[in-house]
Amino acid sequence: MQRRAAALYAAFFIILAAGSYAMIGVAEEPAISVDNPAHTLVTGDEVTVNGRTYSVRVSGAEAELTWTDDDAVQTETWDAGSTVTVDGTDYSVVTDADATPPTVQLTEERSLGENVSTIDRDGETYVIVEQDGQQVLIPRDEYLTDQFGPPAELEFDQNDEFDYNNQTVTLATVTNTSVTLEWRAPVDTTVTAGEGDNVTLNDRTFVAHFPDDRTLELSSDFAAYQNELAAQDTFEERVNGLWGVSLLSALAAITLLGLSYMPSRY
Repeated sequence: MQRRAAALYAAFFIILAAGSYAMIGVAEEPAISVDNPAHTLVTGDEVTVNGRTYSVRVSGAEAELTWTDDDAVQTETWDAGSTVTVDGTDYSVVTDADATPPTVQLTEERSLGENVSTIDRDGETYVIVEQDGQQVLIPRDEYLTDQFGPPAELEFDQNDEFDYNNQTVTLATVTNTSVTLEWRAPVDTTVTAGEGDNVTLNDRTFVAHFPDDRTLELSSDFAAYQNELAAQDTFEERVNGLWGVSLLSALAAITLLGLSYMPSRY
């Protein structure tokens, strides 16, 4: 009689476990949907927000929205003592911020070439040359001047304009340690978006949603999107609960059957 009762209870738990497991199998997570999105976009589209136009690229659950600032300010810094290349010639940089106006002087840098021996003494480099059968030391700069003439020099005052890297640049600032060049040129700026990201386009913010791997939807209804996420969280909680019922019921059935077949001590 005891085993029969245990079998009935075990059957009940098995049916409960099977039913919970079956419900898990047929349950479908609710998909996020956005009603009346502000923009629906695919790769190759353009979208204009507050007067700024973005080009769109969508790949999977990610998107890039790129706009071009046609008149962006760009800068480059030259450190004093560094080497820069202007029109194919290397120059060393010397700054004078105390001059009126502040200036930068570029002095051509030249190499000694091959088969020229040098020696360093007291912090200065000398070239070793043969004169009348004896070795004579000549300061490097003096040797170069003798061989090639004076080095080329360029001098610019602060706010001067000159050609550099195929564009017109302005010597914007001069200090005793560096100079800064400025110029204007087109610059691309890219905004990336993933599922649920807040995406700001020209001071306007949207929430991003991807109904499929080729489409981006931008919505201003943040509350509605959060409600969709909450519905998914509720679904996950219920599925986890069904897993708990299924596993505990199966364990209870196994325990009952095992106990019912244990030998009696009386």
